[in-house]
Amino acid sequence: MERRLRICAHCDSEFPVASTGRPPTYCSAACRKKAWEDARLQKLVKEATVVAVAKVLAAEQRKSRAENRQNETRQAAENRQNETPPPAPVVVPAPVVRPAIPPADPSTPRAGRRSIFPSFRWPQQQGELFGADGE
Repeated sequence: MERRLRICAHCDSEFPVASTGRPPTYCSAACRKKAWEDARLQKLVKEATVVAVAKVLAAEQRKSRAENRQNETRQAAENRQNETPPPAPVVVPAPVVRPAIPPADPSTPRAGRRSIFPSFRWPQQQGELFGADGE
């Protein structure tokens, strides 16, 4: 019986492949790990390169903006003053302050105070809270 051979994606060596199942890409777990580490390193180097290039470009842009500001003529500064002014700030009226309910007198026992919510009391207590005239 003839055995099939494959080439490792990392070390380029030939290795036998089983007749069933998914054929492996690497000849061993060590090659698989090294390939993963190499790919990760390449990704990090690429990201670091992108960041370095972005920093250099940002520094060049800052430098060119500063040079442009220094090289402006007096007329350009006057033109900037003649531009449309920014919109006026919107004045928001202050909220209406409503007076708070005065706190209950702490010297009066709790049971003797009148409730501002009489409907929350038991029916037999409602008559005691208010006099005959409703106060």
